[in-house]
Amino acid sequence: MPLSLLVTLAVMYFVGLTINVMSMMGMMLAIGMLVDNAVVVTESVFRHRQLDPDNPQAATLAGVKEVGVATLAGTATCVVVFLAHPVRHQQPDLDLADARRDSRSASPWSPR
Repeated sequence: MPLSLLVTLAVMYFVGLTINVMSMMGMMLAIGMLVDNAVVVTESVFRHRQLDPDNPQAATLAGVKEVGVATLAGTATCVVVFLAHPVRHQQPDLDLADARRDSRSASPWSPR
């Protein structure tokens, strides 16, 4: 089990969150992104090592440098998309239960 999952489970435990379908899907998405980024970087390093077999350290750095920004940008995009969700739901004006209650009390046909 990767360290990131252990840290995630520990934080969830200490914050008082439970493991449900949504949290499991989030962890599966994170694992998928981690594996995808690892494959992209590994393939790039492998290709550069085939092109320059005499200098493996420089080939490794060149391979990482070639795809590093792209993998970071892809991961950052997903983080921004999924972090916007909890930030949006922390606003007190977006409470649906209050909106329903207010709309019912304002209706002329609502029971009094």
